[in-house]
Amino acid sequence: MVASYVSMRNCSLRERRGSSVSLTIDPAQFQSSTLQISPIHEDIAEELELRKPRRLTRYQLRHLDISASLSKIYGEFASLPSPSTSSCEKVAGCSQKNRHTLWPIGETRVRLSSNYRASCNSTAEDVCRSYINANYILDSNSKLMYIAAEGPMPNTVDDFWLMVLQERTPAIVMVTNLEEKPCGAKLPLKKCDKYWPDNHACYGEIDVTVVSTNFYDGVQIRHIVLNYDDVEHHVRHIWFTEWLDHRLPVQYITQILKVIVAMESYRNEHQRLSTHAGPIIVHCSAGIGRTCTFIAIALGIDQLCKTPENIDVFSTVSRLRRQRFGAVQLPGQYAFIYLVLQRMERLLPEFFAQSDQDKFPACLSFSENSKSESGNDDELLWNNQVDLLCNNF
Repeated sequence: MVASYVSMRNCSLRERRGSSVSLTIDPAQFQSSTLQISPIHEDIAEELELRKPRRLTRYQLRHLDISASLSKIYGEFASLPSPSTSSCEKVAGCSQKNRHTLWPIGETRVRLSSNYRASCNSTAEDVCRSYINANYILDSNSKLMYIAAEGPMPNTVDDFWLMVLQERTPAIVMVTNLEEKPCGAKLPLKKCDKYWPDNHACYGEIDVTVVSTNFYDGVQIRHIVLNYDDVEHHVRHIWFTEWLDHRLPVQYITQILKVIVAMESYRNEHQRLSTHAGPIIVHCSAGIGRTCTFIAIALGIDQLCKTPENIDVFSTVSRLRRQRFGAVQLPGQYAFIYLVLQRMERLLPEFFAQSDQDKFPACLSFSENSKSESGNDDELLWNNQVDLLCNNF
């Protein structure tokens, strides 16, 4: 149930949240803006590493004994490329806009356009206003698919909503709680600030209205409408609440798959209604561990459905690391990607590999009960793999 209306006086949130944002958005820009991103550069050593045969077919994925292959999978993780911090762009005067000490990779970082804000008094001020800790994520075909971002803070909430509007994002996927209590800790730690209203609020000069909220097991989905001047933008906010930091949501794998299917359905809906559908924003707290593990799973499912003879987790994560510094932090997260892809393969209809390969699967919905993950020898082996991965994480 959505909480009661919370009123706010009609003023800029800069006074309340300390943001540096002051927006003047030109609605015409939303009709003509295009994004130019250069393909991610690879050095020779990394290219040779990527060419090593690590690809799986759908059949091999189905029958992969992850528990027996765990040391090999961890070895893969250890050999992933780790870009130097020199690839990150430290923007002067913007450290307070970082939740942690990590900076985004300069080549792919999101820049908030000066077309959408008032003129600045200096070049330095303009550069700082354009900064947000987020990176564009391209797939293996250099198609813009996602933005990996930090969880918003009080002084970056306005920036975050500007990014949603600027990029015409069809969906936001949140894979963190607002606060989380680490194992052994006495007090919870702040992971992300609540950046959406209960009903309606003004963030900078963007009106944000929550139209509806639906609750499922471990998932909340909000239909949100943004308004600025004559511009109206609809976005779905998908909050997966069962993925705690440095843990694996192994009991909610089917829910993760449902989130991905729902996310893609919103992307397709935007593409039908508009000539342009922007990238989906995914964030946790730092925007590198859970965020990039989720993105790698989604990209892997796309491979599973479109090119079932060429499923390559190593290559996918390697590309992610060249676009978002520190992507997929832990070996357990890397192995979890295999586990979730294997689960998706088992849930896909058998005929799907031969037909409709241009479409993302729509075989899961939140209205359906999760399929049983036990009941035969094959599923028992899968459950044993889940237990082993948890014990080794």
